[in-house]
Amino acid sequence: MQISHGQLQALEDAQRTGFARELVTHLRSLAPEHFQSVDDGAVMAVAVDGIGKASAHGFACRASARFFVECMVMFGSDFVDDPQYAVLVSAMGTPGDANALARADRLHAAVTAWTGRVGGVDGHGEARAFRRAAALSFDQWRAFSTRSHDTVALLAHLHPDKAACAGPQALHEIVRAAFALAERQGGGWVEGAALYAGLMFLFGWGCLADRQFPWIGAAFAGKPPVDAALALPTLQRHFVRYVEHSTPELLPD
Repeated sequence: MQISHGQLQALEDAQRTGFARELVTHLRSLAPEHFQSVDDGAVMAVAVDGIGKASAHGFACRASARFFVECMVMFGSDFVDDPQYAVLVSAMGTPGDANALARADRLHAAVTAWTGRVGGVDGHGEARAFRRAAALSFDQWRAFSTRSHDTVALLAHLHPDKAACAGPQALHEIVRAAFALAERQGGGWVEGAALYAGLMFLFGWGCLADRQFPWIGAAFAGKPPVDAALALPTLQRHFVRYVEHSTPELLPD
């Protein structure tokens, strides 16, 4: 019996959908606080997107694809293009370097080293960074939005270990991208430049459009034109609420 191309494609699609469903359950178990406010449709979208990105980077087998998607959760869905994670992408290499599992092992080693350095001596570096950022009022974020150089220094203050790992060039690139986005939006949106940079530094280069963070998109929701004077403070409040609910183990500085 011959199997047609269409039948093979349908089988592959069914297998991919089944794998994505498995990932939804896995991701909710891996990061329950992170995904507690994300509906199943959005988590499924993250899983499907992750499988596609993993395949595009040569991680077609399930084990390597699963780890790639886990990295998306840890570092943001666009971590491969994120300047602060260049060392991880370098360790990952390209499909021609080695087989998928060997490359995944190299990526895993780099991720382990990265998280060890970024976590600080006691492993709570991320928690302290979120605490510092959540303690800033919107007025404070807005004040930094007129000074890109000072915003770079702010990011280094929020998470010094991560800033040291990422390097100054990566911080400058994040701030430039955040300020450029605010400038393109124009009007009152320029007051959100520093807040954008902070979120991009903490959650990943593409977090403003990442389905993992529906609370970011919710701040911009509404009938156009959206009022920046309302949306930006709402975004800051949503961030504080996310930190309060997803990082309950925050420690004092």
